[in-house]
Amino acid sequence: MNTPLTIEKIVHNGYGLARGAREHNKTYFIPYTIEGESVKIKIIEDKHNFAYAEAVEILKRSPHRIQPECPHFQICGGCDFQHIGYDHQIEIKKGILQEFLKKEEITPAEPPVFIPSPEPYHYRLNARLQVWNKRAGYFQKNSKKVIPIDACPILPEHVFNFIRSIKDMPSVPELNIKTDNNKTISANIRDNKLSYTIDDLKVEYDHRVFFQANQFLIRPWLDLIRGLAEPFNKKRVVELYCGTGIISLYLAKNLSIKKITGIDSDNTAANYAKRNREKNKLFNTNFVAGKVERVIDNYDHANIVIIDPPRKGVPEEVLAGILKLKPEAIIYTSCEISTFIRDTQYLTSKSYTLEKLTCLDMFPQTYHFETVGLFVK
Repeated sequence: MNTPLTIEKIVHNGYGLARGAREHNKTYFIPYTIEGESVKIKIIEDKHNFAYAEAVEILKRSPHRIQPECPHFQICGGCDFQHIGYDHQIEIKKGILQEFLKKEEITPAEPPVFIPSPEPYHYRLNARLQVWNKRAGYFQKNSKKVIPIDACPILPEHVFNFIRSIKDMPSVPELNIKTDNNKTISANIRDNKLSYTIDDLKVEYDHRVFFQANQFLIRPWLDLIRGLAEPFNKKRVVELYCGTGIISLYLAKNLSIKKITGIDSDNTAANYAKRNREKNKLFNTNFVAGKVERVIDNYDHANIVIIDPPRKGVPEEVLAGILKLKPEAIIYTSCEISTFIRDTQYLTSKSYTLEKLTCLDMFPQTYHFETVGLFVK
């Protein structure tokens, strides 16, 4: 396409959005661009009224464009924003949040707050790499082609040193690695136990279970949830999708909670949560393994419900189960803004108000971010 396009904004998938001439009435999605830039493009996938494209020439560069840290950026599909200065990445994510709120006519009672990551690189406690031809790498963007890597600046150095140390990659389809703040490594080829430590709270886990990715924001995230829960009656608290129990245990240790029950469908994670309860002697906690939509039916009341679901959000039958508990407060933490917004619409239609909304940049260099909402009756 010879006619230059101007990038209007960056949208939720990290693509720059541009519009063609009015007579063509077509929208173009172009990765690795910045709003305000003028670009020449090559069409990659043409649809009826929109197209995916790549920028073949940047005619006008944004002042926010920087040299990426990673030699694999734009080849490997792991990152979206390494070409953008970190301060401006935050502004883009604020814009993405506001787009969702405006489109769905959601207005929090207080203006949203956005918390950047203290470090935009070397933050990730986990990595899932593909293995091909005895080399590890990431999928190319929108592809199943494996791009072998010899650097990854969003990982801590000791994690990538571990990857480099594997001279003959084992015959596994992927390499699943997690680490902790003690630099221990657990992987599907190294079966170590991990222990994330916050003061004298120790939460054990391994590579098989979910754990938050950004080592620099775990404590601020937990403190945020603690602050949201503190003003409410804490006689009975229920946490759904509790994983290894880090939220429940942190609240049990730092708030006067009579009883907090965590529920998770992952048996391995729930078993870790039970062991973490015993090791930390936090006996005002209880953890249950089972399908959340079934286990929640065993409870008839909770003063506070905390939700930390997977990216796909909360099924409607679970949301209905939460309402039966009649909580005065619901704290919902999510790594996917689109499903958070969908579930917010459900809760606000049932007489809950989105009182506070805080976003934490758990995933620098990508378009993702963590959202924590407080809903009150």
